[in-house]
Amino acid sequence: MAPIGDRLLWAITAKERISLQSFNNLFDQLAASEVGMDEADLPLRRHVTSWMLNALGHCETFIDGCTSYLEPSVPCLSRLPVSGLPRAMLTGGRQPRTGRDVERAAAKLGGVVIIEPSEHPLAVLPNHIEIEAELPDTLPAIARELNIAWRATPSAWVLCNLSASLDDVLNRLEWGPAQDLNWRHRFFDPRLLRLRDEVGDGDPTLIRYEHPYTRRLRFELRRGQSAAVVDGDWGRYAVLREAQRHVLVYDERRYLFAVPWGVPLPSLLRRALTCCSGRPPQSIRPNKRGAGVLSATGVNVFVGVVPAIASQVSARLGQYLTHGNLSQIGD
Repeated sequence: MAPIGDRLLWAITAKERISLQSFNNLFDQLAASEVGMDEADLPLRRHVTSWMLNALGHCETFIDGCTSYLEPSVPCLSRLPVSGLPRAMLTGGRQPRTGRDVERAAAKLGGVVIIEPSEHPLAVLPNHIEIEAELPDTLPAIARELNIAWRATPSAWVLCNLSASLDDVLNRLEWGPAQDLNWRHRFFDPRLLRLRDEVGDGDPTLIRYEHPYTRRLRFELRRGQSAAVVDGDWGRYAVLREAQRHVLVYDERRYLFAVPWGVPLPSLLRRALTCCSGRPPQSIRPNKRGAGVLSATGVNVFVGVVPAIASQVSARLGQYLTHGNLSQIGD
């Protein structure tokens, strides 16, 4: 039987659009057949899986009215930003025959197919499919044979260029008088890199409100007596920049890019780093031997991130990269 991650993506592709509630039900049905899948972990696994399907470029997530949906992305073969022989990854929706079709096309045109599990401690993901070729023209020819899109410019570069910068986001905010909502709320602490009940001393302040009935989250950025609704991911980095707190770590020798758990990347930049390799980030717990922020918080480590993309992502976020050795993190 095919891995649960592949079967999940096949079902999403067949449905063409699926509400988040239907996705959760589908996930639970498939998980019920898996040995060792703890029922208590299902809510977290569902959330991380939908998050990672988006980051890997397999699905798009959006909100229509009050309902969240997932849609399969258009199938695409995208060049990877790596040196050496030309390589490309397959993203987007899939069908049960997709793996066989890719192998058949590559064998016909002279490519080598690599199909490996996409391993993540919490997410349930489809296999990673990658093609390597000796000649640059082989990869677009395979895409044509499969009748799917070909992207000669690596998706990581495209997504970096499409993403707004922190200043772009802040300049578009609509500010008004601050008014406290009678909702449960918490404050982002730039020192601890997490939400807490007590408000800090800094300015601006990021507040996360939770609707008492729908559980919908609302993030507000406060400057003095003014407030603006903001995307929570961008809001965290706005507070970090004002606090002169730089939390991103890059290992230039190993092409590893570490992002603390408490400050997730905005959607496009998260996908840009993931598309450097087509593989999910490694989730690493705190280690007392780590330096600085890495000794205090767990991190997501993105692999295969070339220096130019690492610099561009950090610049978009208003962060300076800390260069370090990530080889021992999580040992």
